[in-house]
Amino acid sequence: MIELERYIDDLEQILSRYFKVTKHPVVADRSFLLSAHHSHTMARTLITQKDVIDKYDIQKSVLITTAQNMQQVLELSRWLKKHIGKIAKPNSENYLTLINLVVIFSNPVTIDVRKFIENYTLTKSFLLSLHGWAQVGITGVCLLNGEVFCGKRVVEMKQLFDPVQHHNPSTPNPKPTQTENSVVNKLH
Repeated sequence: MIELERYIDDLEQILSRYFKVTKHPVVADRSFLLSAHHSHTMARTLITQKDVIDKYDIQKSVLITTAQNMQQVLELSRWLKKHIGKIAKPNSENYLTLINLVVIFSNPVTIDVRKFIENYTLTKSFLLSLHGWAQVGITGVCLLNGEVFCGKRVVEMKQLFDPVQHHNPSTPNPKPTQTENSVVNKLH
């Protein structure tokens, strides 16, 4: 079993490579262990990089908390649905916000909790998509056996949360996520 404090410290160190990390943030009147945010600006250009036709932001947000049972996971999903606008902060330049709620379990995870997390999806459009839209997924981490499970929307980040990999010095660092790209890219 991996200690929660040690796992959070390691996770903070790893996430800080790709995200702006905050310890013990309060988001929409709810406190979390960690939050991580990254914004990536995409732009279409005409001939040169200075000839910008339009641009938009893609944001990634990670909220990390703990839970013990299905009731707490359901309550977190209801909270997320109610406060998705406060997390996504929609505006006319915001194209997409990807939100990953990471739930850490210190006890064995039941099958119903695992299935709920793997099947959970939430998509929300803001002002008929004129102010962007948000996609939400949940990642579950069991510190007891080192198991990580998540839905399809957040599967690309699964490796970042693997507690076994973080505590094994012989294991190489996880592959960088797509958030490490340059700030402005040319679209075709």
